[in-house]
Amino acid sequence: MRTLVILAVGLALAGCKPTAPAAGGGEEKAATATIQTATATRATVGGRVEAPGNVVALPGHVAGLMPATPSRILAVRVAAGDRVSRGQVLATLAADPMVQADAQKAAIALAQAERELHRQERLVAGGVAPRVQLEQARAAYETTRADHRARQAALALALGNTTLRAPFAGIVTQAGGSTGQVADTAAPLVTVTDLAAVGVEADLPVAVGTSLAPGTRVDVTAGAVHQRGVVRGVQGVVDAASQRVRVLITVPNPGAALRPGMFATVGVARGGHEAVVLPGLAVVPRGAMTVVYVIMGDEAKEREVKTAPAANGQVEVLTGLMAGEVVATIGAYVLSDGMKVKTGAEADEAATGDKAATGAHGG
Repeated sequence: MRTLVILAVGLALAGCKPTAPAAGGGEEKAATATIQTATATRATVGGRVEAPGNVVALPGHVAGLMPATPSRILAVRVAAGDRVSRGQVLATLAADPMVQADAQKAAIALAQAERELHRQERLVAGGVAPRVQLEQARAAYETTRADHRARQAALALALGNTTLRAPFAGIVTQAGGSTGQVADTAAPLVTVTDLAAVGVEADLPVAVGTSLAPGTRVDVTAGAVHQRGVVRGVQGVVDAASQRVRVLITVPNPGAALRPGMFATVGVARGGHEAVVLPGLAVVPRGAMTVVYVIMGDEAKEREVKTAPAANGQVEVLTGLMAGEVVATIGAYVLSDGMKVKTGAEADEAATGDKAATGAHGG
């Protein structure tokens, strides 16, 4: 029995000893990324340039309606989404009782000031009061009369502003307030948008955007809607990071199918030109710049580039890359400057070699 116990303890202690490092072990190898590549080539591009955009309301085509003076809401007669005609009643209001009360108080004060002025005139004429009192009464009367005029004007404005009407035909894009509330004079009670035509804003490459004169026709697609728009203008400032400029387009909108906030695609036809192109998958955003990873041997070198959209998922390289250079495509997003890489084909060959070696060893 004692022999068996000693043997068991010895085996347990032997199991606690650290394992010797495997033969050939050493420092852990740096991570290697498996990627796919493409070669930058020269091609004819520019037959058509497309860029994303947004549908917006045109300047002067949006009216936010509110009372000029505090007014109590009697009724809001429309809701968001309603179509309205020019002159249609949107809301009815009642003048705020406080405005009427202030006007009445100002009238009473004016009558009192007038009576005091006449009294002082009689006293001064009879030699009973000094002339300075008459001048004070006259100044008080003028001040009270000015206040009375202002209060009367406010009342007239309130009484004449009891109906809000649509200034043009359009669609109600906002309506608020409830019966009995006092309408805010600083925020619209009802907003009407004229959607007979809308605007589209798109950021195009500088070379394309600055070549578009007002009146140039372009294609606009938003959902199932396809229209021809007209360039209204080009903003004077170029975005330094993207090297794009904003183009403002007017688009006819029969049936009001296009609504502010929708995404759109703007297409511009232009003559073709020779340029360096590569797959869009190769271009990686890094903060305020865009980069590609040029493959040099088994390393990826980060390089900043400027690009413009081309056809079929390609991009035109404006600066930063020459034809013939090899760049990472699939897998580019995980790369960093100087990272070790291997292509998918190299990875397959390595795996095949490992399997063959393992089979030979097993034999």
